[in-house]
Order: sequence, then C-alpha cells, then structure tokens
Amino acid sequence: MIYELIEVPEALKEFTFKGKLDHFAMVAHLLSALSSMNVPKEKWEELEEGGQNDMEHVFNYFSEEKTKKILDQGISQGLERGRIETKQTDLEILQWLQAHDRLDLSIQALQCSDIEGFKKRVLEHSI
Repeated sequence: MIYELIEVPEALKEFTFKGKLDHFAMVAHLLSALSSMNVPKEKWEELEEGGQNDMEHVFNYFSEEKTKKILDQGISQGLERGRIETKQTDLEILQWLQAHDRLDLSIQALQCSDIEGFKKRVLEHSI
C-alpha cells in the first residue's frame, strides 16, 4: 500500500473524522501539517460543526494565524534589537564620559533624552 511508504505527520494522526472523510477535512489537516501550525482539534470541530466547512474559512484561518505569527516574530525581533541598541548607546555614553573624566554624570547622561546637547553642555563646563 502507498500509505505504508508515507510517514504520517503527528498533526494528522491525532484526528479522527466523524462520518465520511471530506475534502474540507483533508485539505484543512494537510495545510495544518504542511504549515507546521498546531491547530487545536477543537478548532477543527468548531469549523466543521459550525457549518464553516468551506475552503474560504480554512484559508482565512490560516492566513490570520500566519499573520499573527509573523507580527509576533517581528515585535520580538524589534524589541530585542532595541535592547541591543540601547546597551550599545549606553556603553558609548559611559565611554565618552570616562574619556572626559565625568563618570559622575553617568546617571544624568543615561536619563537624558538629548545626549548630544548633554555632551555639548559637559564640554562647555556648564554641567
């Protein structure tokens, strides 16, 4: 049998189908396995029982979930990049203060929003 040659993904093994195996269920579960999206069994039952067993609902669900996943990844990457840039900026400020023998101003400098203006005031000895 051909089924013996194909390894069935775990995502498909957990599902049992009520009644006949229709195109909706086959395509929906195949998309789930191929997209590596772990779609809860309850979601499939909700779609099937709710009469939403057309491909438009399945594709809408997958596109919404994929969009959410991409946005979450983008937000996480942006936050991490922001943390790295903040650390680098803070380090540069501290090195600049150390080079000008003004480490006593480190807390003020790290809290300042206009660092270039702050550096100018330090150099003019107004701080």
